[in-house]
Amino acid sequence: MNLENLTNMSRMDLLRSIGLAPRFSDMILPALGIFAAGAIVGAGTALMLAPRSGNKLRRQIREEVRSKLGELEQMLEGDERKRKKDKDKESSEHERGAASKKAA
Repeated sequence: MNLENLTNMSRMDLLRSIGLAPRFSDMILPALGIFAAGAIVGAGTALMLAPRSGNKLRRQIREEVRSKLGELEQMLEGDERKRKKDKDKESSEHERGAASKKAA
């Protein structure tokens, strides 16, 4: 490579030669951010232009959110009960095993 080649290089060629050129993967995250912002603005606009009045719409959203939270709480309580039941069962089996070893 001689001096003449360096003077004819573009900025992108120079960055690419030292590994600092922007890559396609560098553009994905900002594009996803712009998409998410657009989706949020679109959802807000759709809510504003909904055929229901604001009070009815907010009440419906509130009720649905509370309903889903209630379902989630029930599911988590059921999981917690199941874990406790499994733990109790495991400890009783362990105690029975220890008792049978002592008897033998």
